Amino acid sequence: MSDDLRSFDTESLWNLEAGLKSFWLDGDLITSLTAFYTRRSNAQIKNSISVPKTSGPGTDFVDYFVNAEKVRNIGLEAELDWFINEKYRVIASLGLLDAKLEDYENPELLEEGIKLSGRRIAHAPAYQFNLGGEYYFAPGWTFKANMEGKDEFYYSNSHNAKSHSYVLYNASIEYKKDEWKVTLWGRNLFDKDYYTRGFYFGIDPSKSYAEETYTQYGDPRVVGLTLSYDY
Repeated sequence: MSDDLRSFDTESLWNLEAGLKSFWLDGDLITSLTAFYTRRSNAQIKNSISVPKTSGPGTDFVDYFVNAEKVRNIGLEAELDWFINEKYRVIASLGLLDAKLEDYENPELLEEGIKLSGRRIAHAPAYQFNLGGEYYFAPGWTFKANMEGKDEFYYSNSHNAKSHSYVLYNASIEYKKDEWKVTLWGRNLFDKDYYTRGFYFGIDPSKSYAEETYTQYGDPRVVGLTLSYDY
């Protein structure tokens, strides 16, 4: 790894934010809305580089930080919490984000004809949301369910591979008695395949070491039982 990749400059940031929180229906419905604008100068962004192993064949990946002259974030966050009545509650949230590299190029990608200026920064999906509810169907008993989703995003600022958008479904049944609580829960109930990280390199000799995307899966369907005591 060359010496010029071992150091980076100080980042400066200006942030403007405005929000509104409201109470409706005698406090049974609470909403909040927040808008923000962020300007980052000499933004410290994570990158990676492939280097030959010092012993034996193969390649190592080294993470490092580099400065992008300008990065701009514009976003909106909205939340809702509504006790419809003594049995039903609705909870929802939505986040919108436009986070772009305004002035930064990776020399290795430029050689491949890939420009980063104007592209979304890595791990910055355009939207995320959550929609769920709670049902209090008997004394001490609560059923909860929600869906959570995320837009596609670039895995890294060092290559052009990106994820797919996805939606996951979760649910739980909870019983509470005095200080004791037992919960049967499940996450990703439909066992959706989705990816949280991605890498782009060539390692397969049968493909003449052609570069391709390798991904890391998120958690599969997980079911569990939790017993807790509050003291």
